[in-house]
Amino acid sequence: MILKTDGRIQVFDKEYFETKLPVGKKSGEPLFKSFVKKGEVCYSVKFSTHPAFENVRIIIRSSIDSNSNNLISGSSGNNSIRIYIASKRKDGSIDYSAKILRWITRYPGWDERILDQLSMYRKIALATGFCNTCGEFRSIRRRKDKKYYFAHCFGESCKDGYTDLGEIVDGL
Repeated sequence: MILKTDGRIQVFDKEYFETKLPVGKKSGEPLFKSFVKKGEVCYSVKFSTHPAFENVRIIIRSSIDSNSNNLISGSSGNNSIRIYIASKRKDGSIDYSAKILRWITRYPGWDERILDQLSMYRKIALATGFCNTCGEFRSIRRRKDKKYYFAHCFGESCKDGYTDLGEIVDGL
C-alpha cells in the first residue's frame, strides 16, 4: 500500500509495488522475479516468450530498502526507480545496458510511467537483437555525448557491426 506521500514523493511497500508490475495476459502470473542488489529490492522482468530472449531481462531498481523491516521505499526523492536491460552471457557474466531513459520519480503516476518505460525498453531490446557471429545479445551503449545510442557485440572474435539505435530511442 502507499504508506504516505512525503511532499510529492510517494512511499510504498514491496507488496504494493509488485501489484504494479506486469503479469501474463492469459495466466495472470507475475512476469518478474525479485532479487536484492546493493541493499535494494530489484526485479527481473521477462518481456518476451521467444526462446532467443530467455537470458535477456528488463531490470527494475525499485528504491525499496531490503534492509528495512517493512520493506518500504525511501522517503527521499533521491531514491528514484531506475530501469535498464541486462543479459546473461554464455560465460555466465551479466551485461548491463546503458541507461537509456530517465529515472522514474515516485510522484503520483509513477506506476503508469513504469509500464510506459517497460514497453519502451521492450521495443529497444527487440530492436537490439543478437550478434550474427556468436549469437550473444548485443550490448547497448551510448557515446559520451549521451545523444547517440548503439548496439554492438564486444566478443573477442566478433566483427558484428554497430547498429544505430538513434531512430528507436528518438521515437520514444
